[in-house]
Amino acid sequence: MRRQLGVATQLFLDDFDPISVHCLACSAAEHASHLANEATAKTFNNHILETFPDLRLGDIRKLRNQYWTPMKHSGDLKGAPFDLSDKLAGFEDHTNDHMLFVVWHDYSAAGFSLPLEVQCFQVWYYGMYPENLSSKDGFNKSLKLFGPLDALSRAKQKQKLKDCIAAHSGDIEIFQSLKTDPRRLVLR
Repeated sequence: MRRQLGVATQLFLDDFDPISVHCLACSAAEHASHLANEATAKTFNNHILETFPDLRLGDIRKLRNQYWTPMKHSGDLKGAPFDLSDKLAGFEDHTNDHMLFVVWHDYSAAGFSLPLEVQCFQVWYYGMYPENLSSKDGFNKSLKLFGPLDALSRAKQKQKLKDCIAAHSGDIEIFQSLKTDPRRLVLR
């Protein structure tokens, strides 16, 4: 699972193949959630269910899997197999922001440390989606680190994330923290 998430995140940062990013992250999602549950930690699904009591777990899974399911199945083979154009309408790089955030959250909740790139990504996410936050603390932290992100192009938003990672890659204090996985995103 760490390998899937690492590769997915590196592809995301490099702006390569959003479909592969999504497949890798979704594949890791169930494992991360299971490990968090085993550690009796609060998963992201638990948080959503507490925040929106009218939702059911099935509703969350349906939303999470709306693109993943057609990607991993070729369809019923009565039509044109592997023609996913209609099923992927609306899918874009932004879709992976949410998937990566949720899966890394559950991975961390299971007790695993996070790579620097992911720590920067999480704070970047807070600035990208302040409407999804229950408190302004994360947004304020993101604003301090990245400045306002909402008026920037997608390329500039992601460049700010990459610049943050580069700026902190030599910070020994971060790498000595038990919260930081010092390994590269893509493992050998």
